[in-house]
Amino acid sequence: MFGSENFILSSPLMLIGIVISVLLSLCEHVFRKKWIFITANALFCAAAFVVFLAFEAKLSDLLLFVLIVLAARLGFLFLEGRRHA
Repeated sequence: MFGSENFILSSPLMLIGIVISVLLSLCEHVFRKKWIFITANALFCAAAFVVFLAFEAKLSDLLLFVLIVLAARLGFLFLEGRRHA
C-alpha cells in the first residue's frame, strides 16, 4: 500500500483497526452489557476486512489482524476469570 510489502506494519489503517478492536474488547470487559460490545466488535472486524481487502491486503496480513484481535480478547477473558475467582 505504501511501498512496503508488509501491510501490517506500514498501514495506519491496520493499526487503527487493532486499536479500535482492543478498545471495544476493553469496553466489553468493563461494562455489564457485554452483548452490545461483542456485536459491535464482530461488525467492526467484518467492516475492517472489507476495507483491508479494498486496499489489497494479503491473506497473511488479515490472519495476523485476526490473531492480534483474538489475543487481546483472550487477555481480557483471562482478566475476567481472575476477577470472578
